[in-house]
Amino acid sequence: MRIVLAVAVVLLASVAIGVVGTSFIGVSNGAATVDRGVTHPGSIEGARVERPTRVEREANWLKGLSTGMILPSDVTGRLEQQDPQLARAVMVAWDDLQR
Repeated sequence: MRIVLAVAVVLLASVAIGVVGTSFIGVSNGAATVDRGVTHPGSIEGARVERPTRVEREANWLKGLSTGMILPSDVTGRLEQQDPQLARAVMVAWDDLQR
């Protein structure tokens, strides 16, 4: 019984030494490294966020007016504070569409 126990201890010790030894010499077992594949958009070369054009912004405001999500008072109040020229263009287009 003692011999079997001694052999088992020696085998377990040799396996443990092998595992520890391979992790110290840099042999990857696959479980220690994880590649999530996540890249921050700021680190992508050439990536940029494009702003909508003036026509796209006007179309978005008109779409909001037509669906009822935006009230004409939003255009004359909020948008006129931000971009008076765009607010006038939206209201002219909206008036034309209402006729």
